[in-house]
Amino acid sequence: MAERICQVQFSTPDRLLTVDGLRVEFDVKRQDDGEPAEGTVTVWNLSRDHRALLRSAKRVTLMPQGEVLFDADVERYTETYAGQDIGFAVHARDGSKALQTYVGRSYAGGLPVTAATILTDTLGACGITDSTVLVDLPGLVYRRGKMLYGEAWRIIDTIARSLGAYWEVQDGKLFMWPRGTALQTFVHLDAATGLVGTPERIDDNEELRRANPDTSRTRVNTYRVRMLLAPRVRPGAVLEVVSRSVTGTLRVRSVRAYGDTRGNDWYTEAEAELAA
Repeated sequence: MAERICQVQFSTPDRLLTVDGLRVEFDVKRQDDGEPAEGTVTVWNLSRDHRALLRSAKRVTLMPQGEVLFDADVERYTETYAGQDIGFAVHARDGSKALQTYVGRSYAGGLPVTAATILTDTLGACGITDSTVLVDLPGLVYRRGKMLYGEAWRIIDTIARSLGAYWEVQDGKLFMWPRGTALQTFVHLDAATGLVGTPERIDDNEELRRANPDTSRTRVNTYRVRMLLAPRVRPGAVLEVVSRSVTGTLRVRSVRAYGDTRGNDWYTEAEAELAA
């Protein structure tokens, strides 16, 4: 088994602490419906002083193979014991604090306001300073003004749904893109480049699809694709898959990345829909 390299950085109010060389386990989940990415990062056998220091950390950055896989707000900590070993587990969500920011603002009636203005103001209020938006925000106009009251994520989600778009916050940056399209990341995937096994068809049954009129929340022509750990594979990525069960282009809807530097797990699992 090749050496597995995984660095973890913890940002405390007064310093940045980098952990190298210790056993690290992680499990990170992302999806394209605006829910914050969430994950658990466990570092084993930190010293007592380091564990005490890390309880003040506000942010954690996970970098397996030298690539950022997860950069998120710390929500809580737990400790795990296995014999003489102590695991310090950090539970975090990407953008959760920003997206929970309450936004209260009104735009005068009689004056049209675009979704671009509303999104810019909302992101400014919650401290998200970078975004990639691939939909026509100026084309969505509220001609009788608009009143905004609520958490930032609800406002962003309303705009995305109105424009038929997916959205997600990845490492503190907002991405929004049209349904049926993909972001730029392109990954060729076959047995030689990291595909594990064969993709599994996981469509929702017809009864469930009929009960849920929102087609963005149901699975049709969808496959679960397992591969060796690939930090670049995020919601919105394109997989060019070559396998016995399916060969073609798939758009990623959700991703789970999990691994253990001293164990067997070192995988990315994606749920991806077959492109038209």
